[in-house]
Amino acid sequence: CFLNGKYSLYPAPAIEMRDKIDDLRYERETVFYHMVLEALLRVIQEELKIRNQEETKFLARFSENVLRDDLIRPWGRNREKVLCYAMPTKVLLKKTLANYYVPEDRPSLYDLTKESLPDTIFEYS
Repeated sequence: CFLNGKYSLYPAPAIEMRDKIDDLRYERETVFYHMVLEALLRVIQEELKIRNQEETKFLARFSENVLRDDLIRPWGRNREKVLCYAMPTKVLLKKTLANYYVPEDRPSLYDLTKESLPDTIFEYS
């Protein structure tokens, strides 16, 4: 049995090495999810900007009934009241097909978010 060169020369015990690798995986996972959430917030803010400007209002994909930006909840760090975004889970995750209320197909907010994320070797899901 052969070990990969430098790994077999690592001076720490195997348990410590495993813990360091696990900590690194957790840190990278946290950074990745933070990046996805920041991208989602940017997409929501862009959609709201389009909706709230008079000259671009007709381009808005999400009405006030679907994408809310006027909710106040006690979800601040010290339970202070803060402005929150709200949307149905279906709008966040699934494409909306054209219907009586939506004149053309509308992508999900998550699909719009994925377009703004960097390329990776795996598919965002």
